[in-house]
Amino acid sequence: DEDVFVSNGHVIRHPSEAPVRQLPLLFENTQGRRFANVAPAAGGYLAKPHMGRGVARGDLDGDGDIDLVICHTNEPVSVLENLTDRRGRHWLGVRLIGTSPEGSRDAAGAIVTLRVAGMPNQTRQVKSGTSYASSNGPRLTFGLGDSTKVDLIRIRWPGGGVQDVGPIDGDQILVIRQEINNR
Repeated sequence: DEDVFVSNGHVIRHPSEAPVRQLPLLFENTQGRRFANVAPAAGGYLAKPHMGRGVARGDLDGDGDIDLVICHTNEPVSVLENLTDRRGRHWLGVRLIGTSPEGSRDAAGAIVTLRVAGMPNQTRQVKSGTSYASSNGPRLTFGLGDSTKVDLIRIRWPGGGVQDVGPIDGDQILVIRQEINNR
């Protein structure tokens, strides 16, 4: 499921009646129907107010879960490593390499859809410049739940073309080069 992290902090002196440093928020997706703010129970970084500005997300340690890098005003960068118990939870990392003259090598703008039996399709887009003073890495991470296989990966490349890959085993980082004949 998709959880939501929000880095908070007012711009300096605006509005004057509100605190500049504010608590970050972490909302856990509960059964795909509601979000619950779990930041107070998590403690640590999430229990202290900050002047947050930008957030980048990605699997920094290659273990299949999403870690966060947060930049602030007047405070060092913070790295939040996701230490969630991963037993029984599978994943797939997808790194695209564009080869078309109409697109970019990092495949910015590509749309990737995963099909896994018994699960709703998951769709991600390769983006750059996703937050103030920060950008997510180019690798996309998909949660597979208790499934160990992906039935199909469909890539819609920038500049046109669709490429299908699969079936693929989970729990790995897969690098996919754009096939020129799929343009």
